[in-house]
Formats: sequence, C-alpha cells, structure tokens
Amino acid sequence: MFKTLALLALACSSTVMSTQYSRAIARTGGDQVSGEFIFYNKRVASDSNALQLQLDVTIKGMVPNSNYYYHVHVLPVPANGSCTATLGHFDPTGNNKMDGKYKCDPKNITGTCEYGDLTGYEGAATVAKAGDVYTASYGLQYLSLDSESANSIIGRSVVIHNSMDVRISCGNIITVTRKC
Repeated sequence: MFKTLALLALACSSTVMSTQYSRAIARTGGDQVSGEFIFYNKRVASDSNALQLQLDVTIKGMVPNSNYYYHVHVLPVPANGSCTATLGHFDPTGNNKMDGKYKCDPKNITGTCEYGDLTGYEGAATVAKAGDVYTASYGLQYLSLDSESANSIIGRSVVIHNSMDVRISCGNIITVTRKC
C-alpha cells in the first residue's frame, strides 16, 4: 500500500508541468454586499475525461431591483483591500477594445466577451426584495483552473460592481484542492 501511494505521488510530481486545481473559491466582502463564488471542474459527460469549469454564485445584501455585476479581475486584491487595485476585467482575448462600445453576446462569447465578464454570460444579478439572496450556477467554458493556461483565473480576484459601476465588494480567488 505504501509503495503504491509513494509511486502515485512521485508520478504526479514528476509529470505535471502546471498545476490543475479542481476547486477554487472567492469570498468578497464590502460594507453591505458580500458574495461567495465557487469555481469547480465538472465532467462534461459521465463517459468522458473532459472537464468544464462550473461556477456557483451567492450574493447577499443587495438593494432590491438594482443590477449588480460581477467579474474576474486581472490582479488579486492587495492587503489593503483596495478593489480598485485589481485593475480591469480579465480579458485574455482583447474583446473589449476600450472604445465604449463593449457588449458581451452570450451566444458569441469568444468573439464578443471579456472572459472574466461573468455577468455578461448570464445577465446582471438582482433580487426582488430586501433580504433575498441571489444565486446562480453555470458553466464557464472559456476559463480554467490550470495555473499555466492563458485563461487561468488562479491568482486573480472577483469584484462586484453596483449599477453605477462602482466596485463595492471584492475578494481573491483562492485554490481549495489540487488535482494531479
């Protein structure tokens, strides 16, 4: 038994060039609004080794009937907690030309969306009444938990913006488990 485990550990450590995580989480905190974003790999089909990144979102403290937007940002939140220091939305494709004309079309993510524009895929977060909690779950076909991928979210942050595009809550994407 010990030999088998030792060989498995050796095989994992010697063949893996990048680190493929199976789960990551971002917990955002702000004065009123807070969120939890759980990223995890899920098999595309039961008979397949192909994985797709999934996201489960929970946001609390929202003002009823107001739109909130959440995105993966380029940099992590620094020790001082500044959401502004996270720079812009993660956009490895350069789809946002910064000309004021950006609009994500969920039917053409690769051609129109910043990959970090999570609400561009599913729409703005909103609740009907005070105390309601926003939840959503969906696939993120173009993002990755592979630390070497150009589309990796590892080491980045999630930022929640209010309807005036003010950054009101942010947190770092932290890996939870590693998969060889």
